[in-house]
Amino acid sequence: VLLDEPTSGMGPGESAEFATLLLELRRTFGLTVLMIEHHVPLVCSVCDHVYCLNFGRTVADGPAEEVRAHPAVVEAYLGEDASSWLIGGEMGQERLIQVENLRVSYGAAGHPRGPPVLRDVSFEVLERERLLLLGLNGAGKTTTVATLAGLLQPESGSIIFDGQDITDLPAAERVALGISLVPEGRQVFPGLSVDQNLRLGAWMHRHESDRIAQRRQRVMTVFPQLASRGGQLAGTLSGGEQQMLAIGRALMAGPRLLLVDEASLGLSPGIVQAVFSMVDQINAEGVTVILVEQGTAALRYADRTLILERGQIVHRGTAAETDQASVRQRYLGAPA
Repeated sequence: VLLDEPTSGMGPGESAEFATLLLELRRTFGLTVLMIEHHVPLVCSVCDHVYCLNFGRTVADGPAEEVRAHPAVVEAYLGEDASSWLIGGEMGQERLIQVENLRVSYGAAGHPRGPPVLRDVSFEVLERERLLLLGLNGAGKTTTVATLAGLLQPESGSIIFDGQDITDLPAAERVALGISLVPEGRQVFPGLSVDQNLRLGAWMHRHESDRIAQRRQRVMTVFPQLASRGGQLAGTLSGGEQQMLAIGRALMAGPRLLLVDEASLGLSPGIVQAVFSMVDQINAEGVTVILVEQGTAALRYADRTLILERGQIVHRGTAAETDQASVRQRYLGAPA
């Protein structure tokens, strides 16, 4: 039996029931099971032998408890160099966005929805703050920012942005209010030039040439690597340059709130730190930032951290309080 992330979207009780059921099926029918799963405590409870893959390469294999403690596995889950934290500078005390009891499921309109991906998620973000959403694949991080951006409609709950209820507001109108999303995987338009990608980010102001020119100049100041690449096709840029372009495209809309989903995905540690530093510079200029990440490398660029686990917030704290040991406990279920 081949199982691909069977507990994705399940709550803790459902996952425990699944583990019991799987063990019973193995005993009763003598099944051989190959399971892909990110929830390490579950893996350790049901698997005899574990392989940990990172970017297409096996970094450890052996008995579950042995693999869980392997340094390469800890690094794959938590990222490297999570030993120092930089608490941000002054931020405004006004609440910019407030999320209350957000419940989100996937499913086409008019059809039954699947199990909830977010379960009664509530949090707030202050003006000029840097909030980091941490969690494994399937935790609900991308669903959270996609819902804030208006790409998903919640089943229940509310989103208040700068005092206005935007729960039912279309995505384009949220962009006009000042919410911009940098999507996971960058999603630049590879067949268009750097400048064309940037102009698409300013689509709502496409008739205001002076404003577009000013914002382009700002993007090039933050990302000087792009300054000489205006006519180059986006698909020919390096991964790091494409990530910079994706963030620059979002800045062209003039956001007050920047949602950055997995900026580190597929990038080398050095490029990741450079990208985070540039996002930090954007925040210093007055833009509120919500970062979505799996690893802890972004902790030094955050004021506060939320850890999501199976669609629920399981930890809240400052970046300094969210140390590597506490994240390791949440991710790996291992003693700190």
